[in-house]
Amino acid sequence: MPPPRPSPTGEGQVAADLAVAGGLKNRLDLQPLISGRLKSKKQPAQPIFLE
Repeated sequence: MPPPRPSPTGEGQVAADLAVAGGLKNRLDLQPLISGRLKSKKQPAQPIFLE
C-alpha cells in the first residue's frame, strides 16, 4: 500500500492557502494577481483575510 498523502482539497490545501496569505504580507506585488483570480471566480475583489 502506498503511504498516505495529504488530500489536495484537505488540510494540505488549507496550509497552502495560509502560506499564500502570509506571503502576501511580504509580497504586495502579488495583489494584482490575487485580485485577478478573485474576479475570474466572480468573488468580491476584497481579500477575505483582511476583515
